Amino acid sequence: MKKVCITVLTIIVSLVFANQIMAQRFLNKLQNKTEDKIIDEIFKEDKKETPGNQESSKSTTSNKRGEGLTATVIDVPASIEAASNAYQSEKYTQSRNSIREAIQGIELEIGIKVLISLPESVNDL
Repeated sequence: MKKVCITVLTIIVSLVFANQIMAQRFLNKLQNKTEDKIIDEIFKEDKKETPGNQESSKSTTSNKRGEGLTATVIDVPASIEAASNAYQSEKYTQSRNSIREAIQGIELEIGIKVLISLPESVNDL
């Protein structure tokens, strides 16, 4: 009889905790959505902006035959200028994307310099 009571009590306690965990997850999700909505309202991001309407160009991979990727040079100063112009005209999504493109260009430049500084083969080490 004791085993049955302990088992039933354990199941009840488990169900109570499971409900609390599910409720907490729901509240966290609701809080995150509310925060996102408030941030969108503060920064006045235009929901009607679509990626096709943006001035900054995103590189898309159309390689389907295994020919290798083509390296395109990203003009960092032009991306920063585009971000500044978009920010001043309150197009925050375009500004953010232009900044990301500029950062990607900087990362590519750093990567190229690191590759140039490496020796041609491991045997030279």
